Amino acid sequence: DQTAKTTIPGILATRRFIHRGQAVADMIYDTLTPESEQRIFDPADPNRSRRIESDAEAVELLQPVFRGGDRIASLPTLQRTREYARQQVELLHASTRRLHDPHPYPVGLAPNLHRRRMELAKQMRAPDA
Repeated sequence: DQTAKTTIPGILATRRFIHRGQAVADMIYDTLTPESEQRIFDPADPNRSRRIESDAEAVELLQPVFRGGDRIASLPTLQRTREYARQQVELLHASTRRLHDPHPYPVGLAPNLHRRRMELAKQMRAPDA
């Protein structure tokens, strides 16, 4: 029963929180049940959570390119993709960017997604499951 290896249910998306010009955390959430609480739970340790600053800006990381088999957005150029990647790395704190002994960047589950995952795991462990 390793929590980190259990499936995360839902149609997932990722939101990055930026506070005072720095990326502070990414939240994985279910698009069908949007999350309003700014807290993330460690996917590997259900007892660890982190509050995200209430005034942090939320930015959606996954942008649809196709919907229903039709292309709905144009693809960025390679130059634009490189620039975007560079900008995202610059948003990270220096302690996360360093090559020697970097601090981990916090990525976690939205509270309602975390609760649903724990409920499903509990059901699977039930004797009559």
